[in-house]
Amino acid sequence: MYTNQQKTNIASRLTEILEKRKPFIERLTSVEKHLKTLHSTLLDLEKHRQKLIQLPDNAEIAGNLQQINFPGLLKRLEFQTNKLAQLHKRFDRGTLNIGVVGLMGQGKSTLLKSLSGLSDDEIPAREGGACTAVRSTVYHQNQPTYARVTFHDEDSF
Repeated sequence: MYTNQQKTNIASRLTEILEKRKPFIERLTSVEKHLKTLHSTLLDLEKHRQKLIQLPDNAEIAGNLQQINFPGLLKRLEFQTNKLAQLHKRFDRGTLNIGVVGLMGQGKSTLLKSLSGLSDDEIPAREGGACTAVRSTVYHQNQPTYARVTFHDEDSF
């Protein structure tokens, strides 16, 4: 278990890490805004291209315009915009998420206990059997420790 001073240090380090994300969020917001503007502009250009292709006496121009692949560009732009939105969502959350994966007995629970300062009561790590073979979610709070357990039956899964 950690002392109150150690808990305060952990809380301030977590806050510091979360604060370091803010410039990324601001940059992502700016890039997302530019991509939305670009998307809108490409849609307008596609509308104008379609109109120009239909005009009579513009066979050469129509041929050149038909070679422009705005739908393909728009699709790629939408894909990248979705990727940015996922990044934005990750950087904007107020938690640090740590995933630990490995075979039984390799120290996953021990690692989580050493990072969190929690004990065997909260994160069991015992020899000889699977103790935490389920998803465990631990939140840092400057309040007394508590646990919320939700029991499921066959119907609730």
